[in-house]
Amino acid sequence: MSGEVEVRWTPPGGSERRCRFSETLTIGRGPDCRILLSDPAASRRHARLTLSARGLEAENTSSGNRFLGPAGAPLKAGDSLALQVGDVLTLAGQRVTIASIELPRRAGPSHVRCSRTDCRRRIPADQADCPWCGTSTAFAETDLGGS
Repeated sequence: MSGEVEVRWTPPGGSERRCRFSETLTIGRGPDCRILLSDPAASRRHARLTLSARGLEAENTSSGNRFLGPAGAPLKAGDSLALQVGDVLTLAGQRVTIASIELPRRAGPSHVRCSRTDCRRRIPADQADCPWCGTSTAFAETDLGGS
């Protein structure tokens, strides 16, 4: 399962909007951006939010326009910072709030190999004991493939 982030913002003169994404979200004036900024002070691609197993990061992709991170700290062009739920970014006067973050889950092995030398059968990783010999899978070896 992949992770997901929800962001909220209110465009000038508009009502609150929400957007969910699972990998990357671009913010700016460009028509390919998921969050469009109408302010002429905004760059075509002002910022990028990226979700990975490490967490959510914001990167200033603008060469010289304003990008303020949480607590109003300016973020220079090319710099990035880690974000948490509730953080507010300010881009060309537009405030974007991180409403929720669900990190991607790392896929584990689907099978393990029984540690008993006279068994060594493949066992689904969610089994607590080997169904053939009863040995606990607590110390079983990860089995990444094969038969």
